[in-house]
Amino acid sequence: METDPLAPLRDDLGEDLCDLLQRRDVPVLEIQPLIASETPDRPPRAFRVLYADGQARKAVRCAQAAQAALVAAISRQLDSAAFAPVLARAGAALLMPWVEGVPLHAGGWDTADVRHAGRLLAALHAIAVPADAAANAVGVESYAAFLRRNLAILVRRAAIAEDERQALLALAAAHAPPACPLVVIHRDLCADNLVRQPSGALCVIDVETLALGAGDYDLARTWYRWPMPPDQRQALFDAYVAAGGRPPEWQHFPYWAICATASSGALRQLLGSAGATIPLQRLRALRRHLECGGDGQRLALQS
Repeated sequence: METDPLAPLRDDLGEDLCDLLQRRDVPVLEIQPLIASETPDRPPRAFRVLYADGQARKAVRCAQAAQAALVAAISRQLDSAAFAPVLARAGAALLMPWVEGVPLHAGGWDTADVRHAGRLLAALHAIAVPADAAANAVGVESYAAFLRRNLAILVRRAAIAEDERQALLALAAAHAPPACPLVVIHRDLCADNLVRQPSGALCVIDVETLALGAGDYDLARTWYRWPMPPDQRQALFDAYVAAGGRPPEWQHFPYWAICATASSGALRQLLGSAGATIPLQRLRALRRHLECGGDGQRLALQS
């Protein structure tokens, strides 16, 4: 009697993803859960699927059907050679090609790769915002609430002290922008999510994180998630602007850096993830830099 490879994972897959995987006439041969590098203890929501005809796919279960629909809509506007395209959707489930290659965090990168990443971010931020999704996008107040919530989590988990929370809130408020233009953002463009294919071309493999928000927050997320030397950081920002990206407002960069770092810190605390101290160290370094009179541009170029 043949076994169903989906059976042991049905609770993780959910009904939408099970339905999507079984739409092909070719049966599923094997399915392997994938673990996100930043949150290794998080229940898997992405899977490598191998069909009996030898075709491999990446399957993703989004938190909500609305998120999956937004990602699918954005995907249609992206260069499928540079961003893994959405092939099919069912409710909260997405199916994408499996992109063969070596992630940059494993194979290494050079300044040319960093410039390419800057151009990719600029191209993403330049595409049209889906009109039916704009009303639900986040603005400055949403980011402020997001920051307050994440810092409160860190206090409750005894990861930071109350006086640290107050100091970080005050520093964020001192650098907060009055508004933020709404763009399509990736939220996690870094060496982990860029694959060098056998041809040498780079491809963004994780597109399920696509959302609407502030481009400067997206840049700050890349700054946090992708440590690199100052000259490469400068190359990334220069390439982003040269490709049409909105020049960063350096006086506000500390705000976005605090938001991005606190978000990672809170998530890792909630999940009990390995490396939970890394964002805390970055938050404290941020505080020291700013309290010693450091500016946003110098902060952005730190390794």
